[in-house]
Amino acid sequence: NGFEGQLKNRILGVVPHAIVSDSNGRLADWQALQAPLAQLPHVQAAAPFITTEGMVQSPGSLAPIALQGVNPQNYPQQDLLRQTLGDTALERLVPGKFNIILGGALAQKLAVLPGDKVRVLVSEGSRFTPMGRVPSQRLFNVVALFDVGSPVDDQIALIHLDDARRLLRYPAENVTGWRVWLDDAFQTEDIAQTSLPSSLIFQDWRKERGELF
Repeated sequence: NGFEGQLKNRILGVVPHAIVSDSNGRLADWQALQAPLAQLPHVQAAAPFITTEGMVQSPGSLAPIALQGVNPQNYPQQDLLRQTLGDTALERLVPGKFNIILGGALAQKLAVLPGDKVRVLVSEGSRFTPMGRVPSQRLFNVVALFDVGSPVDDQIALIHLDDARRLLRYPAENVTGWRVWLDDAFQTEDIAQTSLPSSLIFQDWRKERGELF
């Protein structure tokens, strides 16, 4: 119930508990993993997921983001962002509409509100041109804001899985991997020690957020 509990609930409620992918950070035949992942210990839910780092630009500012490509249809009810936003806001992530949901602190930094547009730039999926390497970029419509009261409020942005695939120029149906929700985020060792196919990599939240704990 103290400080560690707040960190655990607010940060690890938004940051993926774990991602299962291959050595290239991309899965093509991801549907075949749905049943095996559901049988792993402590797993509450799993969903196909695209994640990358990038920049988001408004008319007056620029900020780094951790971009998450999600499908609202696959997002579990126990997810903190779903509970914070509500189903109506999350369902605004419609494929092909290029809508985006930002953390409130990030939106404040960019001086934008729902209804405004921002430009998202990512190096993954960049192209070579006569002018040099150009990042992949696209205008997105801000449709909602979230606030979970933690540092992730100025770091994370959500877009639809299909829009992320287009932005990153992924082949059809490719994803970064499976995002896994656990009943206890501190129990990742139990999963890491289970027998996943040798071609897969299990990466948990400790790689990026472990220093906080």
